[in-house]
Amino acid sequence: MAPVHSSDAFSPPLSDFRRKKGRQWKTVGIGLYALASVILSLTWGSGFPEDFFWVIPFVSGSFAYVRGRKFMAPTAETVIFSDSRPPVLYLRSFNDDSAASASPESAAFLRQFWQGTEEEQLARAMNEIGPFIAVGSPSETLGELGAARTYLTESEWQKRVSELMERSQLIVLRAGNSEGFWWEVLEAVRLVKPQKIIILLPFEATEYESFRARAQDFFPCRLPEYPSGRYTPVGSLRAVLYFAANWSPRIVKLKLPFHMRKMTPAGGSIIPMYGFFAPAPVTFVLKRALLPALEQLGLRWIKAPNNRIAYAVSACLAFPLAGLLLFQIDDAIHSRERGAIAANNRGYDFEKSGRLSDAIVEYRAATQLKPDGQFLITIFAVS
Repeated sequence: MAPVHSSDAFSPPLSDFRRKKGRQWKTVGIGLYALASVILSLTWGSGFPEDFFWVIPFVSGSFAYVRGRKFMAPTAETVIFSDSRPPVLYLRSFNDDSAASASPESAAFLRQFWQGTEEEQLARAMNEIGPFIAVGSPSETLGELGAARTYLTESEWQKRVSELMERSQLIVLRAGNSEGFWWEVLEAVRLVKPQKIIILLPFEATEYESFRARAQDFFPCRLPEYPSGRYTPVGSLRAVLYFAANWSPRIVKLKLPFHMRKMTPAGGSIIPMYGFFAPAPVTFVLKRALLPALEQLGLRWIKAPNNRIAYAVSACLAFPLAGLLLFQIDDAIHSRERGAIAANNRGYDFEKSGRLSDAIVEYRAATQLKPDGQFLITIFAVS
């Protein structure tokens, strides 16, 4: 996409084109989802590879639907125009967009469709403060989902970013090492109050020390050491850094609560059904970590970070699901027993009719299904 100047942001042909293309891609996606459901219902239980034919239209439908959403995503100019609150400006190296556009729950594949990518979850939190906006990469044909993008030319981007910083009530920087990032840090330090600056840290301790060493040339304070203790990465993020009015820095490690961690082979929570109703992990953890930073500015989250709804729904579903699971286990145990008895009876019939080789096969099948069963064993004397 060619860079879009701010004065062209409401051009009707571009807006209509994007809406039309978005609807088309989303329609294709929904159609492929429906096709995947039909194939799954017709082929399930047929064995490999028929059981997995539905995966191709499902994955293709996911790609098409997400592409449609990207076409229909509002621009930064649109959300600023429609929202009277000062914006929240998101600044990062364009090279980090690939990490932020991934799902933080990569093992739980289906969950990303209702919880979103890392940047979408970040946007969900920040949009409670103000419209979450970012400068889009000039090289991208479609912006990633999350922050609403504005596109700037090479000659104007620094001036426009400085204007947006002065206008914004919060500056969220994703830490990086590009020259553009360090210019943004220097400009933020020059233009805004320290309480307005929040830095997302995707670094482990060693990488952070390199970042900290270089940061002393840009901040009027020395950044704190990497905090010790255990933590749980939230997507690509490890910690957040914010400042008091006197530039006193504070770093907070991000940590998922125990019940939200990947405790099952499928990547879900240890609490039954919790993952289907739990808040998105990036949204939940950042809201908790940034509460003191917002209080400095007299801001607060619209929705408090809690799990009450997820706990309540999970509790309502946990007991019926546990009962169903116990029933399935009991049925499986008795199914083996019934199969063993049937095989034993067939063996007995074969033995009486003189078909000893067939009788041996059935008796052995019975003992494999239920090794501790009391079956007829006279045939083994013959064999």
